[in-house]
Amino acid sequence: MALFPSQAGKIYLSYHHVDAQVICVDVFTGGFCGQFNARTSVPVLNSNFQYVGSPSQYGGQTMYQGRWMYTTITAYPKSDGSTGCAWGIMCFDTLLNQFCTSNAMAGVPNAAWLQLGSTSSACGIPGIEGGLQPYPGQANSFVTVGPDGTLYCFQANAATGVISTCTPSTINSPQNVIPLTLTSWDAPVLVTLGSKLYSYINGVPSTPKGVALLCWDFSNAANNYKCGGAFASGPVYPGSFSLSNFYNAYFPLLTGVPVAICTVDFEVTNAYDCVSIDAASGTGVGVEITNAPTLSWMVPSSFSNGNSSGTNLLPTPYYIGTKMYFGRWGYPGVDCYDWTTRASCGSVIYPVGTPNFFYQVTQDSYGCLWALADSGQAYVISLSLSLSLSLSLIYHLTYLPHACKFLV
Repeated sequence: MALFPSQAGKIYLSYHHVDAQVICVDVFTGGFCGQFNARTSVPVLNSNFQYVGSPSQYGGQTMYQGRWMYTTITAYPKSDGSTGCAWGIMCFDTLLNQFCTSNAMAGVPNAAWLQLGSTSSACGIPGIEGGLQPYPGQANSFVTVGPDGTLYCFQANAATGVISTCTPSTINSPQNVIPLTLTSWDAPVLVTLGSKLYSYINGVPSTPKGVALLCWDFSNAANNYKCGGAFASGPVYPGSFSLSNFYNAYFPLLTGVPVAICTVDFEVTNAYDCVSIDAASGTGVGVEITNAPTLSWMVPSSFSNGNSSGTNLLPTPYYIGTKMYFGRWGYPGVDCYDWTTRASCGSVIYPVGTPNFFYQVTQDSYGCLWALADSGQAYVISLSLSLSLSLSLIYHLTYLPHACKFLV
């Protein structure tokens, strides 16, 4: 995922194929402005853990607060995860280009790691940490979901970037507790819509299909953050399709309003599930959508018509208005889908080179889209005036982002 601090021309990337590394790129020179490894740079991790699991980056797991960048990571006492793991938050200072210190000054990082939860049981590799989202309605606070469905809260000091747990440190929502799973590739996805937070989580052993959708309503804190409808009784376990490989969640729009939360298996053909979050979907809130005509527009064939080699929806998409930008497993490009017209609004295909696929797309202050490929390559994509993807304007990392602005 690419993120953009206040320093002009600086792009920060976080990769999931390496040990909790943060990469800084200077787009004006086309070179690196730093590569930083948490395992060797942060004393507490270096002394207590043999392995620092890398961020999975599904669901928006990296974000900024001022000059500070926060990333969910998982750390293991042993590299195979056999003696358990701890999950928490890593802090990086984009002004000093180093992991965070308690006084926001140069020095040995001493405030870069905040542990939120842990287990001594075998821990799935390469990561179990959930998505990272702002705490709805509270400044400088964030939430992340653990592998057992627990919602953890942490806060950031606006002056120093120092992170600490909230009081209380977890969101009291017993209706969302699920059995501890700790399965490999378990990466809960978070989606925020207004005051509500949704999380698809896989590997749930007590359900027929191993999938659960959880919901928290932050406007209903007095009643355990319960959402309405079937969500009030606990997680919803959709079971129409057998999902085993998914790291995405998206919301179909009906007249501009989100009406469901859907997820798609990124390998298996036509394996997906949708759960209603609005009565306009024609199904009760919190109820799995099984009506074929409704599903046909909520899950267009281009999202789930792949095969064992891929091409299904892979990441959690990026929305601009009613347009949704996303990559697909094993597919060398980025697609746009418009929920107003229920049709494609364009594609860009990877330039000649190594076959690859893109994870999350983000937008910079110039209006350009940045897409990070599984190979570690980053591309910036120009949008037309209609916000459709341009078929011809594809730029490698070395292309200046402000040039994209003038070519729109």
